Amino acid sequence: MPEFDANHRWFGAGADSRSLSAAITAASTARAASWNASLA
Repeated sequence: MPEFDANHRWFGAGADSRSLSAAITAASTARAASWNASLA
């Protein structure tokens, strides 16, 4: 299962929940900004 392996590596490589949540927040902020730019 390569996908499981990649996920396990990602989560095991020090990507703790705090940094993961920061990454998700940054991604949704960027998405919102690009939405606003496309609507303007």
